[in-house]
Amino acid sequence: MFEHSLPRTTRQQIKTGDKISLATADHGDLIFFKTGSTRYHVGIYIGEKQFMHASSSKGVTISRVDNPYWSARVIDVRRYPLQ
Repeated sequence: MFEHSLPRTTRQQIKTGDKISLATADHGDLIFFKTGSTRYHVGIYIGEKQFMHASSSKGVTISRVDNPYWSARVIDVRRYPLQ
């Protein structure tokens, strides 16, 4: 149905798509986090300040972007237009 390829790593993904603000994030936008000096994490925004992501300890889970842990680590939000 939708055919859009993304780079494999978060470091590559953060360089593509259209940069937007977290305040304008919509369903399907990617939120990027810096979780360590050289580690990055990405989640898919699902609305109402929530995002879905794969956690190493919990598997695929839903978290809140306004949670203090995550909100302090947001570094970018990207939108990938459907073709």
